[in-house]
Amino acid sequence: MECHVLTASRVKDLERQTKKALQDGWQLKGELSAIEIPTINSSKTVFYQEIKKS
Repeated sequence: MECHVLTASRVKDLERQTKKALQDGWQLKGELSAIEIPTINSSKTVFYQEIKKS
């Protein structure tokens, strides 16, 4: 099984990437998630979706 993680700084961009991956035969692995990454002055949220292909 091959696994990848799609990432984006905007949910809309991640949804577009996920839709394309599904059309290419990938399957979702888990739920859309987010992680907050600290930066020097504040923080940045990154959204991610795991995908898999058998």
